[in-house]
Amino acid sequence: MGGSSSVPANVDKKDLEKVEELKLVSNFTDKEVARLIKIFNDLDIDRGGTISKDELFQLKAFQANPFLSRIVVISQDEKTKAAQKEKKFEAKETQSKEGEAGKEEGEA
Repeated sequence: MGGSSSVPANVDKKDLEKVEELKLVSNFTDKEVARLIKIFNDLDIDRGGTISKDELFQLKAFQANPFLSRIVVISQDEKTKAAQKEKKFEAKETQSKEGEAGKEEGEA
C-alpha cells in the first residue's frame, strides 16, 4: 500500500504532491490515487480546484439523470445547514468569551 512509487508518467509535479499526500491518509496505491486525480482534473473543467454544479451538468452521464437537479439542491442544503451550525457555534463561543470577560471586569 503505497510502497514503491508506480505513479504514471503523465502525472505532473503538482499532482505528484497530491498523490503523496493522499497516500498518507488512504489505503489507495500510487496508481489509484493518480487515477483519481486524473478523473478529478478531467471533471474540473475551469481548473478552479472544485467541481461546480455547472461542471456536473456538462457531463453526459449526469445530463441523462433526471434526479441531478434534486441531488444538487440536497447537497447545497446540507452545505448551508453545516455553515449555519458553524456560525451558531462561533456565536456561542464569542458570547461565552464576552461573558467571561464581563465577569472578570465586574470582579476587579
